[in-house]
Amino acid sequence: MVIVVDANILIQCIINIKGKTAALILNNASDLNFVVPEFVISETKSKEHKIYSSSKKKQPLFEENLNLLLSTVVTINDDDISENIFKRAYEIVRDIDPCDVVPVALAIALEALLWTDDFKLQRGLRRKGFRGVITTKEFKENLKGL
Repeated sequence: MVIVVDANILIQCIINIKGKTAALILNNASDLNFVVPEFVISETKSKEHKIYSSSKKKQPLFEENLNLLLSTVVTINDDDISENIFKRAYEIVRDIDPCDVVPVALAIALEALLWTDDFKLQRGLRRKGFRGVITTKEFKENLKGL
């Protein structure tokens, strides 16, 4: 199973590397294929100051935690996603949140699940018939069945 990790999941994991969300990635990386588009990594790095100041984590922990997570996921170059897929993804997300076009496009391209706790995105995608989205709660429940 391929799972596209959204920025909010990556940030949750960085903030609490010993938490349950990070454990889902770190403990299941050998059984599941976690992928992250370069855009999500760039977006996360651009919020570094906000992340480590709001979470009371020091900057070296941010880098250390990010590197640990990235060692267990595959990074996909955004340019590897076709223009047609980007157009499809944009049509889906344009009135939800156009900033989410890259992870949605990657999920479409790989026929993967998009793992996000952005409930506005999740609800909007489902309303439009996009079923390839999963929340952390749903992910945990699905793991029990594997």
